[in-house]
Amino acid sequence: MSEPQKSFFDWIDIIAEKSAKITCYLVFIIMVITTADVIARYVFNRPLIWGWLLNRQLFGVFILFAGVYTLFKGEHIRIEILYPLYLICFVVAHNPGTNQSLEIKSFFDFI
Repeated sequence: MSEPQKSFFDWIDIIAEKSAKITCYLVFIIMVITTADVIARYVFNRPLIWGWLLNRQLFGVFILFAGVYTLFKGEHIRIEILYPLYLICFVVAHNPGTNQSLEIKSFFDFI
């Protein structure tokens, strides 16, 4: 990999890691909104109209960034049924570029 490519991907890695660490605080915001909604619903008998929708949207953002972060860390669970179908990975396992392209291909096959 050339030096400009490496610096570009290093920059992308930094952005992915920092944005995921910031996004992890969305869980606490979701907890506060849920708590406020429960209190408003059961104590004051006036549920928050926007609470459920906002929670769903924030949770969607959280899941997207959590997926990016786990992909960045390489911690995704691999499906062992699909992996043996790509025997070329095991034959050329010493070439990191081949492993990365296999990871991307199996990711899109899963989707």
